[in-house]
Amino acid sequence: MARRRRSGENLVSRSVSMPVPLTGRSRSMGLVFPALLHAAVFLTFLQSDALLAQAHSGGTIKGTVEDDAANRPLPFVNVVLRKMANSLIVTGKVTDEQGNFELQELPAGEYFVSFGLIGYKDKSTPFFKIDSLHRHLNLGTVGLEPAAVNLDEILVTAEKSMFNNSIDRKVYNVEQDLMSKAGSASELLQHVPSVQVDIDGNVSLRGSSNVLIMVNGKSSALMDKSSAEVLQQLPASSIEKIEVITNPSAKFKPDGTAGIINIVMKKNTSQGVNGNLTGNAGNAGRYNGNIRLNYNPGKYNLSASYSLRKDNRNRTNSDNRTQIGSASSASYYGGNLLSYASPLSNIAALGLDYHLDAVNQFGLSGNFFINTFTRTDNLNVILQDASRATTEEYSRNRYDPEYEKEYGFTAYLEHDFPREDHRLRLEFTASRSPEQEDNHFTNSYLLPVSSTSYDNTLIKQDNRRNQLSLDYSNPLSDKSTLEAGYSGEFNNDDLDFYAESFNASEGQFAKDSTKTNRFLYDGRIHAVYATYKQSFGAFGLQGGLRTEGASIKSELVTRDSTVSNSYFNFYPTLHLYQQRRRTAIELQPPYEPASRGRPESIP
Repeated sequence: MARRRRSGENLVSRSVSMPVPLTGRSRSMGLVFPALLHAAVFLTFLQSDALLAQAHSGGTIKGTVEDDAANRPLPFVNVVLRKMANSLIVTGKVTDEQGNFELQELPAGEYFVSFGLIGYKDKSTPFFKIDSLHRHLNLGTVGLEPAAVNLDEILVTAEKSMFNNSIDRKVYNVEQDLMSKAGSASELLQHVPSVQVDIDGNVSLRGSSNVLIMVNGKSSALMDKSSAEVLQQLPASSIEKIEVITNPSAKFKPDGTAGIINIVMKKNTSQGVNGNLTGNAGNAGRYNGNIRLNYNPGKYNLSASYSLRKDNRNRTNSDNRTQIGSASSASYYGGNLLSYASPLSNIAALGLDYHLDAVNQFGLSGNFFINTFTRTDNLNVILQDASRATTEEYSRNRYDPEYEKEYGFTAYLEHDFPREDHRLRLEFTASRSPEQEDNHFTNSYLLPVSSTSYDNTLIKQDNRRNQLSLDYSNPLSDKSTLEAGYSGEFNNDDLDFYAESFNASEGQFAKDSTKTNRFLYDGRIHAVYATYKQSFGAFGLQGGLRTEGASIKSELVTRDSTVSNSYFNFYPTLHLYQQRRRTAIELQPPYEPASRGRPESIP
């Protein structure tokens, strides 16, 4: 009876039993046939698995992209596979550093590949097909043609930290300080660590008033003599940053035993006409204001500024002393001073910067400062013996009209090399600062009673400063900078102190020769410097050498005495610096007068 085969039943795997007589030969064939049958079935399974894997694996596309003109590989090229029918993106990749790319696991279909990179013309391949017969495609070398690129304006914004350190200085960026909007430079300095400003505007650094204040890396007669007045009038909005240099490099002259405060002014590069006007008012008749205007049509920049400051300085001072004599007897001194002054100061500046061409420019600028006021003092003095009995009492009143002036001129020529911050600058500055103090004293004696006496002092001072400098800066790499230059100072000072007292018998004032004197100073200082700065990751090193030669002549006119001094000195500097995540470690030689000060400035 025939047996119907079930659906899906594997006939190969069924065992069939037949009564066949076996001989030796047939016995061998009986063993070989089943083995061959099983091997054929196994190979059939392997072939079917391979065909199945082949049917499900995708296609690949590979190639290399290079610059068509320079024949060099192009990294970071956008390689995009698109459908032929609608240009929709299927997949994409970016070329590696050797310009190679490979797209894998691509389904069958009709496609084309597009290539794009900023600075090069876009390129696309002809249409092609990926199927079972064309699964692997090698595009070979694809060349892209360079092209000019016109970009729209790009605006990049960033925020500076308020404080940061460099190898030889600490920098205070004032933009984040509220005082930078309407305050003065003097008020800004009160927020700088290690800097102190007293009630009169006098600046000290690390507790010492012997500090050199510079503007844009240059010293000024204004800052030498009237820094308090100037800083109180200088608008904070015109300052970009304040640098505190406690260990100056060889680039700076060795003046100021406490260090250097360098005020870096903003450079107005906005085209057209712009400006600002600020004003402040306080109690007791105090006020100040300033106006700044700038015109920049592109080829040149013209700037002007004017500031005015009115202040009332009324002071009360008490001075009480106990004096012990040789016999252990005590005496007492008591002095009370009332002082009144109302200074009015004005600062005006005018500047021109002109671009000769793309790499050369020159500039001219001038400034004028005047401070006038009348000081009146009333000093009452009482002297007492050991029993507190008054032995002497008198008053000394002063009437003193004063003025301070300073006017200066600066000219510069600057050449910019192709590399950024690689420049050469020649600059000349001339200034003069006369001042006068005209004191008239009245002395009234209450105990013992005596006639009133009068004496006067007229103090005149005239300083002339001429400076010539040539500075070269070359950033050799992102981590190293070389600076070198020359600095010449040509200074003349005239200090004249005239004293006189009233001769009652003659009814006129007579010169007091014991107090009158005049001093003249003439100094010529030439300096050459070089510094090199190198960074090694978080570490920094800066070394430098400054050489100075000077010829100085001092003359005490009233005694017909002349003193000359000449010297040639070396001033080496070295700074080591390590920047950590939140702090910085510095190793620098101490800033001592004996190692950095000029001979005439050493006490």
